[in-house]
Amino acid sequence: MQAKEEEIDFEMNEPCNAKLEFESALIKSKKTLEDIKCATISIEACNKRCMEQFKQYEDPDPVNIKLTLSHTQEQAQEFLDKLDVVYDCGYGGQELFGTVWFTDGTWFTRYEYDGSECWQLILCPEIPEDLM
Repeated sequence: MQAKEEEIDFEMNEPCNAKLEFESALIKSKKTLEDIKCATISIEACNKRCMEQFKQYEDPDPVNIKLTLSHTQEQAQEFLDKLDVVYDCGYGGQELFGTVWFTDGTWFTRYEYDGSECWQLILCPEIPEDLM
């Protein structure tokens, strides 16, 4: 059985601050920094923007942020602070990627559709009555 996707999408407009967007997604999903079990997030300019800005195909300075299972509250705050990056979340290639696992078994995944990016909260499906 697959996990259920909750209808909570957090779409932002370009340009976007990844930290503010993430904090908004946490608030809208009724989560806090303390609810994060672990996470991995990367931000890199899409190929088209790399060519326009850096005259090369790949981002010369991508952002890679991880929060391990055994993190402290201070490390969680450092993780959030490292997200204080402005990126282009408008139409074009996806620039922010990631997965955030929560202590309640739900998770955020980064979602892109038709050139627009957002965080999506995924919920485990309810257990059917015949399995109880």
